[in-house]
Amino acid sequence: MLSAEDTTLELNDVLNPDGVLRLNGTNLLFDRKDSDCGCLIEGTRSGETAQTQFASVSNTEVLLVPHIPTQDDPWNNEYTVSIHTAIPKTALYVPVLTATDCARPWC
Repeated sequence: MLSAEDTTLELNDVLNPDGVLRLNGTNLLFDRKDSDCGCLIEGTRSGETAQTQFASVSNTEVLLVPHIPTQDDPWNNEYTVSIHTAIPKTALYVPVLTATDCARPWC
């Protein structure tokens, strides 16, 4: 994956539970019906959630409403995002995403 952007706040590397996450890259297309494929958001310390609410999935872009897993430490708001495709390959977004609990830019 090349980039991750919250489309509501228009911020890179941010997870907003009230927003839409745009992932850009190459070879991102996966079959939503295949249980071995999909998008996963994982906490850097604990917790993971398979994503289920997609607006679109294509070879170069995935749009989804992020479901952010709870982590053991409430102060920890850092997550990784990965996409698993039918080709034995995982697209991992290397920068850590920071979650916000607010859809207002001044929070």
